[in-house]
Amino acid sequence: MIARGNLPDIVDVEQIVHLAVAPIYYRPLVTHEALTTQDTVRAADSGPAAARVGAI
Repeated sequence: MIARGNLPDIVDVEQIVHLAVAPIYYRPLVTHEALTTQDTVRAADSGPAAARVGAI
């Protein structure tokens, strides 16, 4: 995404991965809630979305 110009060069790629993966692990391991496909898609989209608006 960065190489294609979709995200700024200064984006913290590790932080994007953390934002995308954390909810997927947190819900079943900590809260014991089931994950839906919509939950995983939302989680995967959250990191790049935050980077596009400059939040990370």
